[in-house]
Amino acid sequence: LVAYGRSGQLEKAEAARAAAEQHLKERGGWNEGALDDLASGCLEGGLLRWAVSTYDEVIALHRQTARPSSRGDGTLSEYYGCLARAHAGLGDTTAAVEAAAGAVVCWGRDLGSRRSATETLVQVLRDAKDLDAYVAGLDKQVAETRLDSPIVRQALGRVYAERNAHDQAVVQFRKALAGQPNDDETHRALVASCDALRWPEEAVTQLLDLGELMPRDLDVRRELCRRLAALQKPQEAERAATALVEAAPH
Repeated sequence: LVAYGRSGQLEKAEAARAAAEQHLKERGGWNEGALDDLASGCLEGGLLRWAVSTYDEVIALHRQTARPSSRGDGTLSEYYGCLARAHAGLGDTTAAVEAAAGAVVCWGRDLGSRRSATETLVQVLRDAKDLDAYVAGLDKQVAETRLDSPIVRQALGRVYAERNAHDQAVVQFRKALAGQPNDDETHRALVASCDALRWPEEAVTQLLDLGELMPRDLDVRRELCRRLAALQKPQEAERAATALVEAAPH
């Protein structure tokens, strides 16, 4: 299937896929492992619509049989990541982002693995040819449902920042913080975009919020002192320095 697909012989690739499905069903091998292999073959062989439908079936089967774990579900996250790639290949940004966000959520509190899955989401948005249109559709959906995704908003901010569209990045980072105010990574990214736009007052405001979030982070306190002094706000700088002394262990 993959060999035919990569050599551009899509009709033969489809015939190979159909033969594999028939063989598996006749032999009683239509299970999660076999479906995963077939879905992967469809993805790598360029049969993207079949990849989408097969991964949808794999995900549904896995959800029925897998035991919940506090460590997250790496297998399900991988399925969603592959589904995101298939949707992205078809140019369906909305479905690709939804699947990639699902890959992130599957990891629960496992932050290290969540970061890896987040990169899939960011890559989907990087590759989107209609990013502004996607954002407009997302904003409309949020206005109707009152439900937003901080994960997606932060990823959007990162992509806009990479494109030096920092004004748009700021909008997305702020929306991410509205739903997830304790995310220090988003706070720092927002400060960086404010710096890129030469908005020193806004950057200081964001650092103040970050200082409240991370009161024992001495580097944040030092940075606040430096920036407030540069803005010629000696009283605020003195308060920041006093807070730095109080936060220091010795």
